[in-house]
Amino acid sequence: MVFITVDKVYTEAWAERNNLKFDEALMTNDILRKEVMTSLKNIATDSKFNSLEKPKQIMLIKDEWTIESDMLTPTMKTKRNTAKKVYEKEIVAMYLEGVVQF
Repeated sequence: MVFITVDKVYTEAWAERNNLKFDEALMTNDILRKEVMTSLKNIATDSKFNSLEKPKQIMLIKDEWTIESDMLTPTMKTKRNTAKKVYEKEIVAMYLEGVVQF
């Protein structure tokens, strides 16, 4: 399971090329999710990740995680407990959904 804060400039350009709006709904767009998942799989393969290290589920997030949003520590590490609380419903749904095949 991977939570990905999208690169705003890249994703806005992708949305424009595909005649889509850069908004929260875009984060669930299957075409975008498939492209991101394919990139992740390629990186994982090139880096020789084992099967347990390869993502099986992804969630795209429009807003960047920052220290100010309380999602990162001052040393830029994810606050796991905060993320777990904020995305609890999504985490449960992802586990129930299982492995996503694009």
